[in-house]
Amino acid sequence: MIEKFQFYIFAAMLIMSAAGVVTLKNIFHSALLLGVALLSVAGLYLLTGAEFLAAVQIIVYIGGILTLIIFAVMFTKDLSDKHVRQTNGQKPAAFMISSVIFGVMTYGILRSPLPDRDQAVKIADTASIGRVLFRDYVLAFEVLSVVLLIALAGVIIIAMKEKKK
Repeated sequence: MIEKFQFYIFAAMLIMSAAGVVTLKNIFHSALLLGVALLSVAGLYLLTGAEFLAAVQIIVYIGGILTLIIFAVMFTKDLSDKHVRQTNGQKPAAFMISSVIFGVMTYGILRSPLPDRDQAVKIADTASIGRVLFRDYVLAFEVLSVVLLIALAGVIIIAMKEKKK
C-alpha cells in the first residue's frame, strides 16, 4: 500500500514538473524543473528495485547534464532581455503532433499484454552488471571512452580558437 502511494507521489511529481518544463517561459526555471523531473524518475527506479539505475540517473543526468544545461543558460548573453522573443507561433502544430504521438503511445500501451508479476525479469545487482559490462561489452565500453575523450579534446580546441578571436 505504501509503495503504491510512493509511486503515485513520484508519478505526480514527474508529470507536473515535466509539464512545467515545457510551459514555463523562464528557461532557468524550466531547467530547475527538469532536475525535479529527473529526480522523480530516479525515485521511480528506486521503487522498482533498480538502485544502480537510480544512482546513474542522479549522477549522470542530474549531476552532469543538468549542471551543463544550467551553466549554458547562465552564460548565454541577453537571454532575459525584453527584446528576446520567448514564444513562437507553432503552438497549434505542436499540439496536433503531440496529440497524435500521445494517442499512438496510449493505444500501444493499452494493446500490449502485461507480464505476470511472477514471470517478470529480476533486476540484476550491480556486480553482475559490472561483470557483463567489462567482460561481454568491453570493446564497446573502450570505444565509447575513446569517443568521449576525442569529443572533450574537440571542445577544448574549439574553445581555444574562440578565445583567440
